[in-house]
Amino acid sequence: MNIPGVKIVNESRKTGIFAAVAALMALAAWWTSPRVSFKENFAESVVNKEIFDKYDPSAAASLKIVKYDDALAKFKTFEVSRSRDGGAWTIPSHDGYPADASKQMSEAANLFLGMIAIGLQSTNREDQKLYGVVEPDQERIEIGAEGVGTLVRLQDARGDTLVNLVIGKEVKDDPKLRFVRKPNEDAIYVAAVDTSVLSTDFKRWIEDDLLKLSSTDIDTINFRDYSVLQGVEQGRLTASLAYSFDADVKFNLSDGKWSLLDMIVYQDNQPNARTLGENEQLNETKLNEVKNTLDSLRINNVKRKPAGLAANLKAEKSLLDDNQSVISLFNRGFVPQVSEKDGSTEIFASSGEITVSLKDGVQYLLRFGNKDTSGGSSDSSESGKGNEMALDRYLLVTCKLDESRFPPPNLKALPETIEDMLRMEAFERAAATPPTTSSDVIEIGSDSNDNQEDDGSSNDAPESAAETNLETSDSSLPTLETPADTSEKVIEGGSGDGDGGREQARVSGRRTYLVSTQPPESESSEAPSEQQPEAASEQSQDQPPAQESEEELKERLEATREKITRDNQRAIDDRNEKISSARRKVDELNARFAEWYYLISESEYKKLRVTLDDLIQPKGAASANSSRLTPPDVSFPDQP
Repeated sequence: MNIPGVKIVNESRKTGIFAAVAALMALAAWWTSPRVSFKENFAESVVNKEIFDKYDPSAAASLKIVKYDDALAKFKTFEVSRSRDGGAWTIPSHDGYPADASKQMSEAANLFLGMIAIGLQSTNREDQKLYGVVEPDQERIEIGAEGVGTLVRLQDARGDTLVNLVIGKEVKDDPKLRFVRKPNEDAIYVAAVDTSVLSTDFKRWIEDDLLKLSSTDIDTINFRDYSVLQGVEQGRLTASLAYSFDADVKFNLSDGKWSLLDMIVYQDNQPNARTLGENEQLNETKLNEVKNTLDSLRINNVKRKPAGLAANLKAEKSLLDDNQSVISLFNRGFVPQVSEKDGSTEIFASSGEITVSLKDGVQYLLRFGNKDTSGGSSDSSESGKGNEMALDRYLLVTCKLDESRFPPPNLKALPETIEDMLRMEAFERAAATPPTTSSDVIEIGSDSNDNQEDDGSSNDAPESAAETNLETSDSSLPTLETPADTSEKVIEGGSGDGDGGREQARVSGRRTYLVSTQPPESESSEAPSEQQPEAASEQSQDQPPAQESEEELKERLEATREKITRDNQRAIDDRNEKISSARRKVDELNARFAEWYYLISESEYKKLRVTLDDLIQPKGAASANSSRLTPPDVSFPDQP
């Protein structure tokens, strides 16, 4: 007998058993089948894909590089950015110094265009240190931390981030590959990265030719060798100047030699003129080293000067009233001193100065200060020096115009009358007459008393010849009004002999002389007669035009005045243009130098440093000894 409901219960139990068995079989199938991890799934989505797939390098307007410098044990930040109007590049990390960054910025920005994730190394946050991709965050990372990478960030003009990447260690056996990571992700990729275009070497981002001069343009150098002994007394900054010598030397480009123009040495607090002795000479090897170093002088780093320090290095009153500015100068080896003569303020440098004068009238004044002790050269970590700290020296540079290079031109006087013009033409012909082998001076056109004084002289024959020549060419000689002064002036007249001889009229006081300048006797007597017409033609070219009317002479006077005026103006304009060109160059250079302390390498400073023993080289055993003086102390405002 069937009991209602029992069959139904039995069927339900059977269905549950089957379901359980099916589930167990499915679980067994999943357990025994190959499994795909999250990492592998993620890798499939990123490997061989661009890391920055929507990146536009043309939009990059700023670059920031942060790295940890093991040699200096500190974080190092380098920035370069473009002005909002798309104009000049500057380096904010170096007080906004102008950057020559178009090429470097283009290379850095294009580095991330199409950058491919070749592989996915890890998604484990604990592996960041192992692969050197720890973000260099100064607020979260302590000095000496391991595995710190280099952060590179590119932003557009609005400040939106285009690229943000930490670059880590090189992949073993393939230095072209690096481990990289986005700061907000744990994933560590492998990518090809040329880090050479991401240099933080300041010099690679600027025009590092400091002076922009050529050694061949150097004309003179002035060495002003002194030192400043700095100190603090009773809360006041003090300095004592110790002078050695001043010397001006000139480089002669024609023979490549140096010459001494002037030299003063100081002894017992008194300046004394000094010259080279018989056994002394200039050390041309050292001077050539100075000249070549000036040509190749490079900027290592920069620091902005106090705002009150003017471009010409004459300290403004606001600077002297600002203790912080004075201390800023003082700490770098530059000492302002008020002149007792005119109250002006000059900057002295702890390591002396030199003035370099170029042929175009531009003068450079270089003042050398203290060594930089703030942490070494800006490129010490990239120069291959390892932990050796490079030393730099502070330098102030200014330019000025050397007006002595532009003497006023020799302007020609304008003739006011026809007589002035004829006299001027006669003087010019006389000045153009070549030297001759003989000269006989005979007085002509004098009064009777003068003629009597000359009668009976021993030069009767030459006088007679001269008178004959005068008569034949008298119509071509202008009537001269003798000048009031007694200076001797020469005019040229013609010779009618046809022998190539020439005469000159010489005006002295109120007498006019004829100077006969004949070839040697033998040559004159042997001259063939057929050459006489040619000689006469040549002679006529040296004479003023014959038989000119009054109107023609007036026209020629006006033309002569116009020509002289044009020539004079041309000479004035040429001088003014040279002065203007030199002044523009001086202004451009001073605009560049105005705001900056420059840092040059200590090795280059030593090449520019010239002592008296360096300057003078003994020919024998004797050599010059330097001397010193110590002027009174220079006092400054109290320290804050």
